[in-house]
Amino acid sequence: MADFLVALVGFDRRRGWEALGHASLFAFLTSELGLSKSAACYRRSAAELLQVFPEVIGPLREGQLCLSTIGELAQVLTEENRAVVTPRFFGLAAREAQELVAELQPRHVPSTRMVVTRLFDRPVESARVAQPMLSLELASGPMPCVDPNVVPPWRFPTSGIANGGGADDGGVPVHPRRDEIVPLNANLRRVHFNVDRQVVRKLKDAREGPREPIPAAVRRAVWERDQGRCTWPLDGGGCCGSTHRLELDHLIPWAEWGPSTVENLRVVCNRHNALAARQIFGARCVERYARKRGPRRDSA
Repeated sequence: MADFLVALVGFDRRRGWEALGHASLFAFLTSELGLSKSAACYRRSAAELLQVFPEVIGPLREGQLCLSTIGELAQVLTEENRAVVTPRFFGLAAREAQELVAELQPRHVPSTRMVVTRLFDRPVESARVAQPMLSLELASGPMPCVDPNVVPPWRFPTSGIANGGGADDGGVPVHPRRDEIVPLNANLRRVHFNVDRQVVRKLKDAREGPREPIPAAVRRAVWERDQGRCTWPLDGGGCCGSTHRLELDHLIPWAEWGPSTVENLRVVCNRHNALAARQIFGARCVERYARKRGPRRDSA
């Protein structure tokens, strides 16, 4: 690998890829040599680093550095810190090198954040279970200061592949693997994992706290629009029209993050409200919820 990278450095300096009709070194590695985009990014990043810091060739030949750790080293190595930083990467595995990069060049992100994304590229295990992705950033301790001697992240953009991010030359984003922990700085980690829909609901409930009551102005507008009668549609035509034990019902259920707006609310009787809940969530779920929460607060 060391001999190949040294040859690649000379090949890139004389723009040998251009003489062969390729637009870039990356295109040569993928088209001519048949490397994957990730492998090509690693090798191009290493070739760029060796052109600026040829002293890295020695540790690479001796096995003190490998291709993945060179990609991490490229993100933080400068003329000023080369003598101190390079030896710290000797003998490290790829994950350990990522930890060191996060310590030397922390990412500026909020201390805590939650992102929930529905996955469409994986089969759903059950017809009633979605598979969203949670991206959680967990922090402990103060955010460390940025080392003024480290290079900016854009200097070796392709080495971001080793950190689980970035984009290839074709503009295609390279996403991190779906189940992993990505170091952001010395204390902050981004955790990727899959959970089912029920866990997402519980997290949302815990984050938002107790349910807020429907605003009085919205309640009045819905009541006036529906004329104080149950609007549940009947199979034979028309609507229920009952005025007994009326309640406000969310068309898109509140448990499904439906808003408490005039457009999403309707007046229904208690019996039809319970029927709607059973149709959406199932009888067992509704009965368990009723025992736990007690009487509803939306009774009109």
